[in-house]
Amino acid sequence: MNYLSAVDYCFQDVPGGMGRVAWDVAVLMRDRGHDVTMLSMVPPALRGRSLPAECEGIRIVRYERPELPSWHPRRAARSIEAAAGVVRRELGSVRWDVVHMHSPFTGWGAVNGLGAGPHYLYTMHSPMVLEQKINWAEQGWAGRIKRFAGLPSLRRLERGLLERCVAIQTLSAYTKQELEGFHGLGARVTIIPHWRRPGLKRSHEKAEARRLLNWPQDEPILFTLRRHGSRYGIDIAIRAVASLAAERKCLFMIGGDGAMRPMLERLAGELGVSDRIRFLGRIPDEQVALAYEAADLFVLPTRAL
Repeated sequence: MNYLSAVDYCFQDVPGGMGRVAWDVAVLMRDRGHDVTMLSMVPPALRGRSLPAECEGIRIVRYERPELPSWHPRRAARSIEAAAGVVRRELGSVRWDVVHMHSPFTGWGAVNGLGAGPHYLYTMHSPMVLEQKINWAEQGWAGRIKRFAGLPSLRRLERGLLERCVAIQTLSAYTKQELEGFHGLGARVTIIPHWRRPGLKRSHEKAEARRLLNWPQDEPILFTLRRHGSRYGIDIAIRAVASLAAERKCLFMIGGDGAMRPMLERLAGELGVSDRIRFLGRIPDEQVALAYEAADLFVLPTRAL
């Protein structure tokens, strides 16, 4: 079977929850003997670099999103057109059995580029309307204008894509409920919580995991792994942990990366705990497993959704 995964960013380029799920499912399909390709955007920070066209037996086809200001009325349409153009050129000669979409712009690019032939399915991580409503709420007057003008068109765009799908999935009952509220499609949704690989299980005692990571042996350690963006609430976690950290009652290890990292590092300094809160950056999968084994407590902050 020819399987195409359509996602904003490939996990190998930019770490994040959506990319993680899309990549894990792609790897699963590869392991089951299918031919797997991933369609994704070139991350702005990686433009101009030579990026691998294959990783772990999965072909990766990327497209560049046009550089338009966030207020531009054609921004979404131009992004979809760019994706569709790459799909026609690079993927149009293949008979695709399944196109598994994880994001609307890349998903619409696949639909417009391939037409009615494949079976389309969608994994809804959270409704785009809710995501953008939250993001734009933090952008002052410009954000208010975008919310007023952009949310209705985003709703129509997302609803139209979902109606083309033979199957719709969510990772949680909460997202299914939100999808019903926004699009009235809850009856068509199947909840499939994300899975773990059976081989990933504890293989080190805490002391050994800490030794391998060069973490202290004799202190309570909190650990989180989140994208460094405003919606993910890492700043809230830092403020919550700061008093304990200042009293040297714990260390807080923060994995992941993102645009807010400089601000979060400044916040730790302003609170006087920069020596007790460590920013680990992007962590390879094998070290993620060690971090879970080494920590006393995993913290999952969030501001919304």
